[in-house]
Amino acid sequence: MTGLRSRPVSSSAPPRMDPRIRQRRSAVRRREGQRRLRVVLAVVGCTVVTAATLTLLYSPLLSVRQVNLSGARHTSRQAMLRAAGLDGHPLMIRVDTRRLEQRLDALPWVATATVARDWPSTVGISVRERVPAAVVTTANGEWAVTDDTGRVLQRSTGAPPPALPAFRAVEQLPAPGSQLPASSGPALRVLGALRGRLVTQVLSVDVRPDGEVALTVSSGVVVQLGDASQLDRKLAATQTLLSQVRPPGVQTIDVRVPEDPALVPR
Repeated sequence: MTGLRSRPVSSSAPPRMDPRIRQRRSAVRRREGQRRLRVVLAVVGCTVVTAATLTLLYSPLLSVRQVNLSGARHTSRQAMLRAAGLDGHPLMIRVDTRRLEQRLDALPWVATATVARDWPSTVGISVRERVPAAVVTTANGEWAVTDDTGRVLQRSTGAPPPALPAFRAVEQLPAPGSQLPASSGPALRVLGALRGRLVTQVLSVDVRPDGEVALTVSSGVVVQLGDASQLDRKLAATQTLLSQVRPPGVQTIDVRVPEDPALVPR
């Protein structure tokens, strides 16, 4: 029996890697490591910057320290700061300008308010106030100043301001910042339509229960306007007649029909 012949084992070494390929592989691994390191450093840097920024924004160093206020003549500085919530020196980051403007607009005399932040610690408030148009009186001696929209600007007792035309309110006067009731509408429309010399000549506006309106001017003449329609034409006729008539001889001017006014002698 013949034995099996074993195959000789090759003793040759594995082929050596080209040094250039080895260098390229090493360079690729090195670049990948550097890229990963840059990503890690960027993430860490952003985290540190964000944390530092938030720490600074919510620190007392960036609280409201100065408030520049302009345009407010009838509302005190303290009332403005209290309404805006700035009297407690809040953080600048917590100052919501839109919300503050809404709070300030609710104050009786404020028509519009504009709020702006000026970093690091200043808030600016610019106010446009409402224009007083009339004094509303009541039977119990109370009175209120209103603008031409019927917003109550001020309420008090005693002698009312003499420079504004007045009309009598039927209901109780609402609080400052509120609107007069609908029954005051005709008087307010008349006051809003006054032009020229009539603005200073009209002393009072009276609204009867049926809605008809009468004016009393500084000369003592009463002007019957009728309802609150055609006000521009009625008031133009009134102005013309007041410039032509002699008050001692005239008691009433009737312009309910503006094309055909009538004079009632004393």
